[in-house]
Amino acid sequence: MAPNWPEEVDVFSVPHSRMKELVQGYLDQMTSTNFSNVIHLTTLLKHLCDTFREFKVHEQIENKYILCKLRQKLRSLSIRNSAVCNCHSDNRLTEMLELVEDGFDWTWRPQADRMHYGFKLRRALEDFTQTFIPHMEEEEAVFQPMLIEYFSYDELKAIKAEVIHQHLTNGSENYQEEKFVEDTKSREVSEDEEDDVKSSLDRLPDEVLLLLFKYLSPVDLCRCSRVSRRFNHLALDSSLWTQLYPVQWVKGIWSVDEVYDNESDYDKDVHDTYIVIDEDADIDESPGSELSSGGDDNVRQVKREVKVLLSIVKYLLPRVGSAVKIFNLAYSQGISNGMVKRILKLCPNLEHLNLRQTRVTDGAFKILGQTKCGQKLRHIDLSGCDGITDGTLRKISQIFTDATNVKQNKILAKTLQNCVGTRDNVSAIPELVNQVTCSQCGRKNVSDSINDKLASSEKLLSVDTTVSILQDCLFENYSRCDQSTGLSELQIEFDQLVSLVKGGNSDPYQTQTKIDFSMTTEQEVPSSTTTVNGSNVSSDTDDTSEIPAISQLEYLNLSGCHRLTDTGIGYLIKMERLPWLRYLDLSGCFNMTGSVIRQLVSICPVLDHSQLYYCDNLTEDPFPQTASGCLNVDCQSRYCCRK
Repeated sequence: MAPNWPEEVDVFSVPHSRMKELVQGYLDQMTSTNFSNVIHLTTLLKHLCDTFREFKVHEQIENKYILCKLRQKLRSLSIRNSAVCNCHSDNRLTEMLELVEDGFDWTWRPQADRMHYGFKLRRALEDFTQTFIPHMEEEEAVFQPMLIEYFSYDELKAIKAEVIHQHLTNGSENYQEEKFVEDTKSREVSEDEEDDVKSSLDRLPDEVLLLLFKYLSPVDLCRCSRVSRRFNHLALDSSLWTQLYPVQWVKGIWSVDEVYDNESDYDKDVHDTYIVIDEDADIDESPGSELSSGGDDNVRQVKREVKVLLSIVKYLLPRVGSAVKIFNLAYSQGISNGMVKRILKLCPNLEHLNLRQTRVTDGAFKILGQTKCGQKLRHIDLSGCDGITDGTLRKISQIFTDATNVKQNKILAKTLQNCVGTRDNVSAIPELVNQVTCSQCGRKNVSDSINDKLASSEKLLSVDTTVSILQDCLFENYSRCDQSTGLSELQIEFDQLVSLVKGGNSDPYQTQTKIDFSMTTEQEVPSSTTTVNGSNVSSDTDDTSEIPAISQLEYLNLSGCHRLTDTGIGYLIKMERLPWLRYLDLSGCFNMTGSVIRQLVSICPVLDHSQLYYCDNLTEDPFPQTASGCLNVDCQSRYCCRK
């Protein structure tokens, strides 16, 4: 019988007690099992499979964390012991596990065969038990004294702690931790020392952790989100996910900035590969699933991209979509119309959308203009999207015609129509708009630009022209505001305007109103009536066609969209103003006329012709000397009429 060692250094007693419980458990179950009953036999086999798998894990842990360390210690002391080298070389665990697993095939055989298998299994278990129990006793009697002799007290405590930890981690859920295990895991520490060993991250406030998380890549943030509930909340904070580049992430470029835009890597053959995936189904990542099997390397790459995109749309965007400003899907081979629609719906504040060289068609943009989808888009890149037609431009033009913006513009127009009637009254406007201020930076220099523009006109200005000039000046001055990222409130006090223009007969306190020129506000304009010298100006009229809304679009790339015609450009022209558009690419769009392009450019006051591109083969070149021409002549991936 092995001597009794102190519990804290006896590395075999705890795991061996568990193994002996398992042995007694299957022996008891064997005596009560009726092998002619399929249910009884199946239950026994499942129990035996779990038992022998745990036996196998136990032997592996002993080899790695006890015997290997003992062997290394003896080798360092130039001591050779054959028992240590050959301890687990003749065990029958693998053979027994195969016999038990084969038993499931016998459950479907006749009763006589099941009885025969039961007799064979019982004999094998009895033989195994007669060798397994002595094997554990031999370990306690032979190896434990050697461990006591060659290892220090602290080393043995550490070995036992690791052995128990591995059993708890890899063994059965029924493996209970003894009350004294805590003593073997770490030395006793005082309260002050316990505070010192606590994770420093747990002490940091959320604000500091967010600053640290900003330096992590998307894949690291996803890993952090699985650490704890607190980390999940912080790692998926919307401020960390303002820019999404899933295509380059799939390629292993885990940057939060755009670094992958190499058109030479674009593969037209792979782009044409069409993979039908149910976007509403649960994502199956298991081997042999639709998203993980079949096809060559290119097809598998597309399937990986589809899986990433589906995960982003289903799990990430519902958490962070409201903060996403940039979504780059350029050269995506897995994006679909349905995904784009869900992205636009889940990202109401999206400003930059890049769908260059993708398969999207008009169906992807049906949601634009609905429930404020796309209202803040400033950058749209659809270059190389062969499926885009005039319908997409119609939806883009509808983005900026929601009722709120139209009502705000109509209040201004209706008020000025009641106040402005002659050249003298129009010229009085600059003196009165000194009260126009930016609520963010307090600028009051709007009147200078209005003076210049009104003075440059030699003939009587119409009311509509006056409204246009006033709005242009307000937004032009606001664009220089460095205190805000969006259009803030630029408010006009109309009391002095009405009083002076009408000769001072009106009561300024009756006519005071504030006009909100914000294009990004989400507040509805209240239904009200403004009194202007006895005239009522309703702000909730149903007619929304008189004054178009102001577009925020700055960049529009339609290069290679050869299905576009004058009709599509006409939708943009009907907006009557694109005050921020600075880049326009219509290369490869050969179904347009020069006159329509000229009309479009005429409503883009800040568009430099050097940033204007269109087909060189137009019969009526609108800007032959100043425009930049077609960019697709030497491009292999985008349509050009010369190819």
